[in-house]
Amino acid sequence: MTSGIRTRVQTWTSTLRVEMQDWLSRSGQRVADWMVDLWDRVHDAVSSAFGSLYRPLYWYRDHYEHFEPLIIAVEIALISYGLDVTYQQEIRKLDFHFRDLTNWHFAYDHFFPFFEFTWEHSKDLGEFFIFVVLGISGISRLLISLRGRALGYTYKKIERLLHGRLDIDAVYALVKLAPWGSSPAGKNDTNALSNYASAIADRTSTLLSLRTYHFRDNQWLTRDHDSLLDWFKAFPAALWRLVPEGKSDDKAPSHPAVNESGGYYSVIVPTTAASAMHIRRGQKATDLAEVDPKIAGAFANKPIVSDSSRVEFLAYVQLHVPRYRREKVADELLFATSIQHVVFLLHGIYGATDGFRTKWNFVIFCEAANSRHGRVLEHLGFVGLEEKAHERSEEPTGPGKSYAGFPLFEFKVAGGEPAHDSEKAEARKTDAGKFIRLLEELTVIYRDRTQSSVDVQAATPSLAKSPSDAIVPGVSAA
Repeated sequence: MTSGIRTRVQTWTSTLRVEMQDWLSRSGQRVADWMVDLWDRVHDAVSSAFGSLYRPLYWYRDHYEHFEPLIIAVEIALISYGLDVTYQQEIRKLDFHFRDLTNWHFAYDHFFPFFEFTWEHSKDLGEFFIFVVLGISGISRLLISLRGRALGYTYKKIERLLHGRLDIDAVYALVKLAPWGSSPAGKNDTNALSNYASAIADRTSTLLSLRTYHFRDNQWLTRDHDSLLDWFKAFPAALWRLVPEGKSDDKAPSHPAVNESGGYYSVIVPTTAASAMHIRRGQKATDLAEVDPKIAGAFANKPIVSDSSRVEFLAYVQLHVPRYRREKVADELLFATSIQHVVFLLHGIYGATDGFRTKWNFVIFCEAANSRHGRVLEHLGFVGLEEKAHERSEEPTGPGKSYAGFPLFEFKVAGGEPAHDSEKAEARKTDAGKFIRLLEELTVIYRDRTQSSVDVQAATPSLAKSPSDAIVPGVSAA
């Protein structure tokens, strides 16, 4: 009897112990789960708060360049305030003059305080000169930023297009009235090609380089000359020159120093697909683009490409080289030169027989020297490229830029019609259509001029031919 009771008590006690252990284990697990859940909630809340703050910070980083001048101006204002406060409260009471820097006792007392174990004077001077250095840094950043936004031309006349005071049709009418230029030198005329490369590089080294202002950038000059000359030797048709008829509207000196290489220039290079891809990605500088050997070797043997082959044109530069000092730029001639050059290349590649426009399958991509230039390109139907994190990313991270940091734009044509493969391109479809029709009209005009010149030369065998006639028959170099 007693042993039975003892056995039941032991069994009950053992069962109670197991249940208590199980309850404690479950309670501990519930507490642990609750703490983990609480930590997850706190972590999510903190992460969400940080994410809410991070998103505008990331947007600010991507759009910093748009606010950079304002930001720098605010920084300079704060630095100026710090300079004034530091000078009034700490430097002025020292009765400090710059000539004191040559006084050994003054320098000893203020710049070597560790001998005396007094830091007050050196601290005052140190804070003041910190603000001086910050001020110099801020002013230099502001000037460089403003210089970057002022590269290239101001397009004062065509600027009315951006404010709705000038219609794009009026611009195209001015382009049609412009005198025709030509490809000024043949492949064998190396000296002339070198002279033109020198004239263009000399001008771009002062107009487009961020490293200098008003002076030549010798590093740019050498590199640009070499790249241009390589292109011209491989493909002379990459160069187009327009010289205005008659005198300029400017009041020239009574005995102006005429620049024989002056005029309006356009450099457009048919590049390989690999070069175009690397330039669009910002992996390759535009002046390192490779000429497409297929087009360079058979140019003017129309047509030289199949309908399915897309030609990649790099519009490297449109430029005015003054014929004499202070000659102003005519915006319509600047754009007319590049547009005529495009027409010349399309005529040489696709021909101008019936239905020639349907054969057009090309892309023109270029850099914009400044924001105003980019807006003008958009009115012509060009679309700004977008930079993406990687090839499969759909979300753009910012405007596409070249290796040199200039915004990139492109104009796509497929089957003679605008190729709209993005929302931006779709929005510019009407402008692109007008530009294509302009190219078509000018191609017909150029074809007729070329044919009439050939007929004149055939009727006049003794007519002397210039080097450019071999490339652009019927269109003189003016």
